[in-house]
Amino acid sequence: MAEQPNKAQLLNSMHTGYTVFEVLLAPLNEEQMTKPGVNGEWSVKDILTHLTSWHRHLLHVIEVTKRSEEPSDIPSGLTEEQINEQFYQQNKHLPLGVVLENFRSTYRQVDDWVNA
Repeated sequence: MAEQPNKAQLLNSMHTGYTVFEVLLAPLNEEQMTKPGVNGEWSVKDILTHLTSWHRHLLHVIEVTKRSEEPSDIPSGLTEEQINEQFYQQNKHLPLGVVLENFRSTYRQVDDWVNA
């Protein structure tokens, strides 16, 4: 069985991965970030909204768990594919600037929680 990472290792892994991700995003222009076909039909922008949605879900789960409640942000009984499609439909209209801001903001919130 693999050893569980400690907090410092987890934070280091998160920061390294996020930095690498931002380095990969940096040279892309708006056309490149919104062009479909990066992962199936999804664009880079769609992938960012996907990650942001899962960040938000994680933060929701953390908050409701503190209150001994069940998560309520995703309807029960949906497959992961259905959830991802729901996230896509809810966010596909957002402009790239908002998507980038939301992604970075939710990452910081997750990072803050792990740091705390």
